[in-house]
Amino acid sequence: MSAYIQLLLSYKKMTFKYLNIETIINALREAYNDKNQSFEAFRYNEIKYVLLSHLHTSKNISRTGREQFIESFLRRFYKEEINEVNFKTFFEEAKTKYFRKKEVNYTLITSLSIDYLPYRKIKINSSTVRIHGKKFPKKFLQSRKSVLAKSRKEELSNNFLKISVELKGKSFYDAFEEAYFDLNIFRALLCLNINSNSEIPLTNDSHRAINKVQFGEYHTLHLSESGESIDSISHWFETNFGEEITQFPNEDKEVRKKNINYWLSKFNSCQKEHKNKLSQVFNLYASAFDEKDKQTCFLKSWVALESLLGTHGNETIIKRCSSIYKTQDRNFQNEILKGLRLQRNQIVHENDNKINSIVNCYHIQRYIKSILLYNNLRYSKIIKNNEEALKLLDCRLQSESRLDSEIKVLRAIKKIKKYES
Repeated sequence: MSAYIQLLLSYKKMTFKYLNIETIINALREAYNDKNQSFEAFRYNEIKYVLLSHLHTSKNISRTGREQFIESFLRRFYKEEINEVNFKTFFEEAKTKYFRKKEVNYTLITSLSIDYLPYRKIKINSSTVRIHGKKFPKKFLQSRKSVLAKSRKEELSNNFLKISVELKGKSFYDAFEEAYFDLNIFRALLCLNINSNSEIPLTNDSHRAINKVQFGEYHTLHLSESGESIDSISHWFETNFGEEITQFPNEDKEVRKKNINYWLSKFNSCQKEHKNKLSQVFNLYASAFDEKDKQTCFLKSWVALESLLGTHGNETIIKRCSSIYKTQDRNFQNEILKGLRLQRNQIVHENDNKINSIVNCYHIQRYIKSILLYNNLRYSKIIKNNEEALKLLDCRLQSESRLDSEIKVLRAIKKIKKYES
């Protein structure tokens, strides 16, 4: 694919969705002070965030990158006439400038709360993940220490595995967000294979996260070639960082490695649109099960389940979850799912904080894992997008006679199409 075509495709990835430009133009005119030749600050900021809420971009443009982009073309109205033609022109020119920025090689340096992984290098989307053992790479170590010291941060010694993620980005904000996103996919794949399957709730709540593989406390971003950090702000604090190290299970180590490899290979074999959707689901999963508060974990994991199942409708969620089970097991699974729905609604709508959500979290983890394993990943080579994955789930509930009837109709349609072409 030529660079020109790639650029055109990139432009299409940055648009305003459902935005009434005329309304925005009127708001900008009202906010502009002719006497001072400037915008009223609060009103201007409000308009900026309205535009941000409508801006649709590809996943690898960071929140900060989006804000800087909006600022880059809004600022032009300080000197230029506020009208719809200029709005569209400035937007297109800002897009051109952004996507023509030269990409730079960046490396994210971080750690994971596990003592061993049977890998040296893994490719996830556009990122190359490397596992370095118990020490950070020397090339980045001094720069990392310097950045943290300038912010009066001190990294405590631990035996977490040291990780680097290398990729290209148009800015260090964008590079960090994409590297973090891709590493979260790998972390989710690990957790789905290493996390406990259940927990007996001996206390009212457990104050440990369900995820066995969490991030370390700090992330730093560096220029790959020199190892230097960008500046004193090129570090991030992980709010749900791991406090205890997980031992990679020695029992059946080769079996465990084989299972993780299966998940990795199936994910990498997914077609692009389906892969992008699963990438989002894995990130939602990793974030949800990092939560120590189990009610928060329960609510966030329900969102991950909704995303995977492509619906907010409770009845559809129940049907699609139960569809992966054998006919004789579905009634009991339906009762579990109806209970989850009831308790989720009690927390959200009635602020019921007396519910012990530990078991609920493990139920949702089981549904997410089973749907991925027995539907999305098992048929990764034939599924083009999430709509087709959901169709597979829905068809599982149909009778054989109904499926046979639909197959006959589809065959007839194919013959008609062939005749008409």
